[in-house]
Amino acid sequence: MSLFRRFAIAVVLLVVTTPTWAYIVCLKDGSQIATKEKYRIVGEKAYLILPSGTETSLSVSEIDFEKTEELNQLNLGTARVIEATGPTTTPEAPEPEAQEDTLGDLVGRRSRLSLPPARKREEETAAADYGELPLTQAGFVDLMALSRNPYTDSEITIELLQYLKGQGVEEIKIYQGTAADSPLIEIVANSEASVFKVLKDCANALVQLHGRFPEKVGALELLMVTGAQVRAGQFVLTPTMANLLVTEAIDAPTFFCRHVQF
Repeated sequence: MSLFRRFAIAVVLLVVTTPTWAYIVCLKDGSQIATKEKYRIVGEKAYLILPSGTETSLSVSEIDFEKTEELNQLNLGTARVIEATGPTTTPEAPEPEAQEDTLGDLVGRRSRLSLPPARKREEETAAADYGELPLTQAGFVDLMALSRNPYTDSEITIELLQYLKGQGVEEIKIYQGTAADSPLIEIVANSEASVFKVLKDCANALVQLHGRFPEKVGALELLMVTGAQVRAGQFVLTPTMANLLVTEAIDAPTFFCRHVQF
């Protein structure tokens, strides 16, 4: 089972038929992170083992401990807490061997998933009145359904194209986003590796452009699709969020979990 599948399912659904996680960590911003076992606290940091086996950390102050404890005690669905000692009460059946799912396979199952309520944007981004703009099932602006109009600032368009192509990103289209200072970037990404790479490349592009043209670029609206034009994930990157990726304060898989919009 691919890493991308594990993270995407952890974001949009806490209960699946055969979960690959055993513990859910609830954050104070309303999001959840699926982990293989209960967090480990050292000082002011909580260390998490992600479903891929990768260890990541976050500040203790970000965790909603009461909600986390309540959720995992409920034994929601077939999820279970891995305790330090003692047998488990509901062992997982061995996972059958199968070919890895493509991004298209994953996203094609969205119609069967229960979606969480949309989270608020970064505090630095003012609440927008989206009016009649199309929305996703979770309440975000549907970037895939927006009208495709050229971005109004040709200088920024050229800078973005040159930078991203220089990073090896080939299939790029740039349109006008929902705000005058927000380019909508549509990029083909057919694998989990390309999704994470595109996130980092676009974060770097935003940091550089915002530093040079702070009045022109306030955010990047990023839509990733498969070669068959199936949604692979969408994001609204603000400078603050982009800096987290650029400085490696957060890794791309964890960033995907927290900020992907469905």
